[in-house]
Amino acid sequence: MWVFTRYGFYSIACASRKDGSLDHQSLMIRARCKAHLGSLQKRFPALVGGKILELENRDYRYRHRWSVGSGNHRDPSARSLNLKEV
Repeated sequence: MWVFTRYGFYSIACASRKDGSLDHQSLMIRARCKAHLGSLQKRFPALVGGKILELENRDYRYRHRWSVGSGNHRDPSARSLNLKEV
């Protein structure tokens, strides 16, 4: 899904595994501008743990994988990660 926010423009989808199958426990948050992912990480500290990937020749060059099953959902900032606030 596309999400337009005051922090940036994002495409969010279920992440893929290395074998190409969907990883239903992770989200891939993609952006065309690296600063947009940085702004999102500042607003939601639960996203800070992961690194921002840079993939050349992609429509969304910058990506951040957020694992829902990693316990992040117990972090108060992760609980606030909902589309109503973004």
